[in-house]
Amino acid sequence: MKSKAQCGNMTMCQNEDLFMFYLSQFMRECVYYIESSDTYVIAEIEGDTLMIHAIFEEASVDEVIASFGSAIRRAALFFTPTDRTGYEETVVDEEDTTFFVKGKAFETIGDDKFMFQAIAHA
Repeated sequence: MKSKAQCGNMTMCQNEDLFMFYLSQFMRECVYYIESSDTYVIAEIEGDTLMIHAIFEEASVDEVIASFGSAIRRAALFFTPTDRTGYEETVVDEEDTTFFVKGKAFETIGDDKFMFQAIAHA
């Protein structure tokens, strides 16, 4: 099976063990395959809200949302999409969500807003 790239900025890479922890435990029923675009999605549905944790491969965020049908009225992204046009940004202020980052990444990121994937939290 070929490796699929993730859709979005600030995606987790080279940490398959953490994905497997989530997907083999409490998110076991949250993996979807969209055949029309050969795309895998990690998402949860609560009522009319689609909560997307990760998109792997070809489909855009809008295509993924549409593939879940007309019952979905709202989508919450738990990652930073590559194109944020049309999305409302909200501040996440929850206990135990502080990250420590090492390196020069913030020199190139500057003041750009982003969110580490929720599924990348250990």
